[in-house]
Amino acid sequence: MMDEYISYGYNSNNIGTARRFGGNSGPAMSTALATPSWTVIVVESIHGGSTASLNATRGYYTVEDRPGANNSGNNYVSARHGDAAATLLGDAHVEQIRVPSASAFYSSPYAAGVFGETGKSGNRWNRAGTK
Repeated sequence: MMDEYISYGYNSNNIGTARRFGGNSGPAMSTALATPSWTVIVVESIHGGSTASLNATRGYYTVEDRPGANNSGNNYVSARHGDAAATLLGDAHVEQIRVPSASAFYSSPYAAGVFGETGKSGNRWNRAGTK
């Protein structure tokens, strides 16, 4: 049986728009990525709600670039493949990025050394010249 829900979310806050750094520019060109092989374009996503809810099996077409205050109403990175999230990066390669403690889906993917979060150094979300 085919899954009827989307499974991947777009990094819309940083790549699709300039929302996170106060700009009005449109989508980022590949030349706007400092390290394309590090920058998230699309990643497996999960729609907020508790892990026991129906929404836990559904993705969303955009994905948050930082954790929310709770586990509902947002769209997070999902580690659906053996505690790893299939991720399309800016140089067009796909990588399985391991997410420790994947059961804490609304916080663990945003830890330093995994995906990080916008506004903190070393994150995998931003265009060149931004944290």
